[in-house]
Amino acid sequence: GEGEVEGGDTAAGGPDFGDSAPPPAESGEGASVTEGGGAPSDAFHEESVAGSSQFIDSVAAPTPDPGGVGRQSGESVPPEAPSPELQEQFQGGGGGEEAPVEEDPAVQVEGVSATGLPSEEVPVQGSQGGDVVALEPVAGGGGGGAADPAEEQRRMEVGTRLREMQARQSLLEEDRDALEVQVQELRIKVDMEAQARQSAEAARESAEEELRYRSRVQGQTDGRTQKIINDLQVTVDELQAQLSDVQSQEGLVAELRERVERTEREMRDKSAQFAHVKAELENRLMQQQSLAAKNRQYLEGVGRRKMVASNALQNAVGELRGKRREAEEMSAGLEGLMRRMDQFVQEEAARIKSLTDIKDSVGAMRGSGGGALS
Repeated sequence: GEGEVEGGDTAAGGPDFGDSAPPPAESGEGASVTEGGGAPSDAFHEESVAGSSQFIDSVAAPTPDPGGVGRQSGESVPPEAPSPELQEQFQGGGGGEEAPVEEDPAVQVEGVSATGLPSEEVPVQGSQGGDVVALEPVAGGGGGGAADPAEEQRRMEVGTRLREMQARQSLLEEDRDALEVQVQELRIKVDMEAQARQSAEAARESAEEELRYRSRVQGQTDGRTQKIINDLQVTVDELQAQLSDVQSQEGLVAELRERVERTEREMRDKSAQFAHVKAELENRLMQQQSLAAKNRQYLEGVGRRKMVASNALQNAVGELRGKRREAEEMSAGLEGLMRRMDQFVQEEAARIKSLTDIKDSVGAMRGSGGGALS
């Protein structure tokens, strides 16, 4: 329903108290919030206060330390009063012989009491590296004779145990002070939880009021929503008209795509033709280079007298190289290459004729040279 508020987070911007906020109302006996904004039940508050009081009483109650096991955090140990026999022996009162004190096996020589607590590290007789602490005899002791070492040792043990009791009492006082501080803190915490609970209830009421306000303005919001829907419908119609225009232009796009494919096929055919012509030109160039190499070898064998013919042959080789560069430049366009084909063939015929003339002149020079030698 509208009366439920989750986690203390209200639409009116109320504070969120987390775990301190009361749970939402449920149907049945536990329902404390109605449509009319009724006051919530105090059962949950009383139960929380009673639980906190029981926890404070349990913490403040003293806890005995049975068997002298040791002091733990949060435990209260009552002070242990010394026995009448120990007090009478330590004070040395009364005439006659003093009452013997039995050896307590739980008392350790290393300065640790029978209760398990440290005896402020007071060295006694028999400890390693410690000084012997002897208690002076108290005036008024019976007998008036010299003190027995065993009796002196017993007095030292009694004094050590008394000091341990005093230390234990100081620790108990510290525990009591700490417990009092904890009790004060718990009381403050209970008060703060009560204030937080009240704030959460106020926030819940504010949220319920906000929900009621939203239900009142829902009608106005519906009218605005219908207007927005109409505007969106107009926008959809416009987009539909644009879509129909785009569909009408799809035919033009298909035609353009076909033209592009046809152009690509033509370019591939021309590229194949150009590759074929280029291969033929390279073959002819290789033949010319082979012929020039043979001529160069022949002219080198003739000697210095044939230098003129060799220079002419080198010029021819240079022209062949120039034509090779021209053949590479012809790769810029297939149509230009076809126009230059006839001119190149004519130049090749003239060049072959000039080479033939050179060869004839070389043969004539060889014949004239042979006649002179004869």
